[in-house]
Amino acid sequence: MKKWLCVVLISLALLAAGYIALPRYTIGQLEQAARNEDSEQLQRHIDFPALRDNLQQGLQRQLRESMGEEVPAELGDFLAAGANLLIAPLLQQLVTPEGIGELLRGGRELREFERELYRQSSPRPGNSRKWNSMMEPIGNYMAGALPAPAA
Repeated sequence: MKKWLCVVLISLALLAAGYIALPRYTIGQLEQAARNEDSEQLQRHIDFPALRDNLQQGLQRQLRESMGEEVPAELGDFLAAGANLLIAPLLQQLVTPEGIGELLRGGRELREFERELYRQSSPRPGNSRKWNSMMEPIGNYMAGALPAPAA
């Protein structure tokens, strides 16, 4: 009886150790692929089409929630479809093995790209408050959805 109990406890301990160690191992593999700029290895670990779809759905949900009851449902659907026309190509360009690799390496180039995008699309002086309130849900979602840059 004691022998079976020891076997079961050891098996459970090994399963728990594997359960804890596997995510750390995978993160290490992702970081190594990012440092080596190995996009093939990143593609083996990350399902990019599913990641893009997940981010797009989350951004759409947050956009709808930010509109609240202020916008009629029909107009909200129209605005969400218009935002989808903007979001989908942007995610297609940014959520790539190269983009995720850059993000894992610290994102210096991505931050410069973001600054350039902001400069190109900065609002006119009178509309800055309106622009910020429209873009805030997207910024909040992306801040929570993407991992923090490595130090």
